[in-house]
Amino acid sequence: MTTLVAGSTALAGRFVTALGHGDPDDCVRLYEKGTRLLVADVDADPTLDGVRAALLQHSVKVVIDANDPFLDGVSPALEAAARDLDIPHRRVAPPSFEDHPGARRWHWVDTLHEAIEATWGAAAAPVVALTPMELCASLGSNDGRGAVAHRRATPVDQPFPAWLREPTRPVRTTTEAVAFMEHESATALLVNDSGDPRVRPLLYASRLTGAEVVMLRRPPRWRVPEADTTGKAVVATLRWRASVL
Repeated sequence: MTTLVAGSTALAGRFVTALGHGDPDDCVRLYEKGTRLLVADVDADPTLDGVRAALLQHSVKVVIDANDPFLDGVSPALEAAARDLDIPHRRVAPPSFEDHPGARRWHWVDTLHEAIEATWGAAAAPVVALTPMELCASLGSNDGRGAVAHRRATPVDQPFPAWLREPTRPVRTTTEAVAFMEHESATALLVNDSGDPRVRPLLYASRLTGAEVVMLRRPPRWRVPEADTTGKAVVATLRWRASVL
């Protein structure tokens, strides 16, 4: 029996590790790289027909979709293919920021356009903490409005757009986040509800510095009950997997 784990996120990696060390079943890792879809090192077509063919090719019996909530990518086709083939399917994501102590005071928006307008309306050069950072590329030139990123670029990141500069200091703790925001004179923080733990220090720092938080909500398909967004997503999902096999 084969379990397919979809996604190139840290959460997907945790599932792959858990299954690889704790289960004799094959684990096919499905993820996107650029515009190509890879299934166990085999190039495939990221359409409904292509994903359906991949599930059949690898005799997949369970699908765990741990793709990033803000990059749908193959998720819709994966869900539809699993439904067509009557394969148990479950979406998982990191815990939402909705339970954060300051969440009620944040400016919650539904679209990236609304987030941009709210953010640059509150600050000339805000801090941008979008996850994944490639979301910034979708803003194009951003009308020349500048900002500072919450972290430095890594080798796996797409190049940051010209209007987004890297921070001069690391931001790993709340103390460092406060110092960073004060150094940047940041009065606004643009965040999406990714659940990325690296962003949490900035959320705490915003309360201490008085910076406004503009929070982009998750897409509707990731806010439904079957999307496991609890802090125990891995354990809960592996239990679910055992129950459907």
